[in-house]
Amino acid sequence: MTFTRLGTTQSLVNPSTSVLGALKHSDWEAMLQELKWVEDDFKKVVRKLRPTWIRGKRLILVQGLYPVAPDAFAQVTTKGRKARLTVDANKYENSVRVLGDPDELLDLPDGDFTICQRDGKRVGLAYKRTGQDGRMVLSWIKLRDLRRFIDTAEKRVLEALSRYTTTEPYRGN
Repeated sequence: MTFTRLGTTQSLVNPSTSVLGALKHSDWEAMLQELKWVEDDFKKVVRKLRPTWIRGKRLILVQGLYPVAPDAFAQVTTKGRKARLTVDANKYENSVRVLGDPDELLDLPDGDFTICQRDGKRVGLAYKRTGQDGRMVLSWIKLRDLRRFIDTAEKRVLEALSRYTTTEPYRGN
């Protein structure tokens, strides 16, 4: 019987790696079928974004506040001592841009944006993507809905994993 190692932990007292659990290869398909709800529930959290709505609510779009895309992250980091990545404050500050008009979003390349109120409070995360047919897709996620989704999903995923994992010793693939 073969197992897949799910996660490891290291203790400060005992630096050897220990296995948190293992999943039988035969159980992968059943577990993934049980977790199909994740995609459906996440789609309920994502909303369409219209520049007119942003303007009407007097919200602000900020580009580069959270550089999560690999190329955006590379633009704000430098290699420090011992080849460690560090965020360069000047590069980060120069990469953050407040859009004056929501219609500017239409002219920018695909990317992620933060939706803020005028007082700076973050409301949501927006993203612009070009679909396979060449049409632009604007979507956003309300931060409150995202938090609720993550809290619920975490509990349900851990419950599903507990039904399929074993604490038998890890024997490799």
